[in-house]
Amino acid sequence: MSILDSIMIGISGALAIFPGLSRISLMTMAVSIRGGDRKNGIIWVLALSVPAMIVLIIMDIYLAITQGVTFYFSQFLHYLIAMLAAFGGVCIAVR
Repeated sequence: MSILDSIMIGISGALAIFPGLSRISLMTMAVSIRGGDRKNGIIWVLALSVPAMIVLIIMDIYLAITQGVTFYFSQFLHYLIAMLAAFGGVCIAVR
């Protein structure tokens, strides 16, 4: 993939801020439009979602702590397990 491909995929993912648009489907469509293989595109898009999920988990923890909500380590583990299970399930389904 070229730099232009990466920019196009990133922009398509950013369009998901609008209601009703799926980030994964938009990014997969961008991969297909740019001539990429759909299966590899889905795996690439899912790999890009891991850092976003990690940042969202960290932000949730930060907001909970700053707002005085009691936060337990087990809640963090639930977030992490759910994220990994979803990612793994989709990777298995794609293959």
